[in-house]
Parts: sequence; C-alpha cells; structure tokens
Amino acid sequence: IKGKKFLNIGCGPEVEPEFINLDYFWHPKVDICWDITRKAYPLEDNSLEGIFTEHCLEHISYEAGLKNMKEFYRMLKP
Repeated sequence: IKGKKFLNIGCGPEVEPEFINLDYFWHPKVDICWDITRKAYPLEDNSLEGIFTEHCLEHISYEAGLKNMKEFYRMLKP
C-alpha cells in the first residue's frame, strides 16, 4: 500500500497493480478486505490522488452511498 496514491473500490479479482485494491471478499493481491457500509475507510485524510469504483456503489443503500461520498472527500487530496 505504501506509495500508492489511487484506490480501487470493489475490485473483485480484477486488481490493478498501481492501485490500493479494496474489496469485501479477499482475492489474491487484494490489499484491503473491507465492508464499505459499516466503517470509515482505513486510510489517512488527504492521502489519495484518485478513487476508482465500478459496479460497486449501486449494491449499497442510498445512506451508505452518501457516507461513502463523504469518505471519498475525506481521503482525497484537495
């Protein structure tokens, strides 16, 4: 994770080597197994240059989606 500035949320088995890869289920090369509906992300404030998520957020509630947007804002550099 050290030195990586991009986050791939809900990566599944399709990990990106230049990203911090996060998924609910563990797969080889997933960096963080995390339930994005329950807790704040285990990453520092203003620590990321970009966040990618595809086919992930539509599977969580509206309220959880709003919490995630706030977390994205917290983690992204200005």
